[in-house]
Amino acid sequence: MMSESGIIEKVAPGLLFAQGLDPRPVYSIKQHGVEIAGSEKTAYRRIKSLVPLGLATFNHGQFSIKKEAVSQPLDVIEKMLPSLLALKQARRFGRSYNNADINFALDHKPDLIVTLDFRAWSLTKFQFPNDLYVYVNDIESGAKFLKDNGFSEGDRGHVVLLPKIGSFENEIERVYLDCIANGGRSILDAVALQLLYPEQIAVKGRFPVEVVVKVQEDMPLNKIPITTIIETSKDFEVDKKGHKVNAMGLEALILAKFRANRPSQDYPDLRALAVQRLKQIDWKLLEKLSGNKTEFDDLKNTLEYIAKH
Repeated sequence: MMSESGIIEKVAPGLLFAQGLDPRPVYSIKQHGVEIAGSEKTAYRRIKSLVPLGLATFNHGQFSIKKEAVSQPLDVIEKMLPSLLALKQARRFGRSYNNADINFALDHKPDLIVTLDFRAWSLTKFQFPNDLYVYVNDIESGAKFLKDNGFSEGDRGHVVLLPKIGSFENEIERVYLDCIANGGRSILDAVALQLLYPEQIAVKGRFPVEVVVKVQEDMPLNKIPITTIIETSKDFEVDKKGHKVNAMGLEALILAKFRANRPSQDYPDLRALAVQRLKQIDWKLLEKLSGNKTEFDDLKNTLEYIAKH
């Protein structure tokens, strides 16, 4: 098998080609590819070299590029190759097409290595997860197990099997690289991981300034440190079978809503929380989270008032 440095050397012209393209959801070989590559044949060769890594798709003279991944420095792309190769071989499965599928996979396959959405969420509490991406020792046996239990393979599934490729010694960095390789909303998770765990991530990605600013603004959640949100998060049962989801604690949620102070969104939420959960609030924890006696007194009085009126 070709070494990682050998793969990078082989796809380098394709990467340079892709990096020269302006961001677009879909490109035309004739309209956009030729402008960068100089000819249709060269443009096709450049795109074709990226397809095996999942960095490009091509169909009937049109192509798309995974811009977030190809824009990374070469050392990041080289370290990201196992993630790219694994995602290229990903297989999706579904049965009920809801959280029940995810719970089943987690309950019945204890040897799974969870990555992307769910692992990023557990590490950052930044974006609520959509799909369960898991690494398995044998993807064929994993697929057979799911099919034997009523799952079907297809694009709508929420359980995604990935073959174990590369190293998993540095778990946080592997999840980080998986996020960059996956692109889309996972890029926000990658930025959050880089901000929270800089010492565990040896190779640093390159992200648009506006994306980093967005994550930085959203992460503190109205001046509540993300580490505090993680420390005060709690497990909540989501069904009668005892399955649980880890989510932001009640006190942190109330404080975030109070500080955001958006009439159309936060006022109704605060009223609902006050009416339904007032007796469950840990006032000492809420005061500690606030760190401001005046703010805490105002918040407590507000909640007690709207709970009665």
